[in-house]
Amino acid sequence: MNMMVERGIEEEALCRAIKQGAVSKQTDGLLARYTYIEVAYKVRGGLYIIKTVKIVKG
Repeated sequence: MNMMVERGIEEEALCRAIKQGAVSKQTDGLLARYTYIEVAYKVRGGLYIIKTVKIVKG
């Protein structure tokens, strides 16, 4: 979590990306894209497991 804060990504931004972003299926989970953030995650038993967070440039 500290690395995300250093890069200027807050937990709220991840939640917003998952809830409001464009979601597509991947081989092992989902990919949500919202504004400049991509979040790869899984849902297991109602629990969201974040795999990767990526800042998309331009």
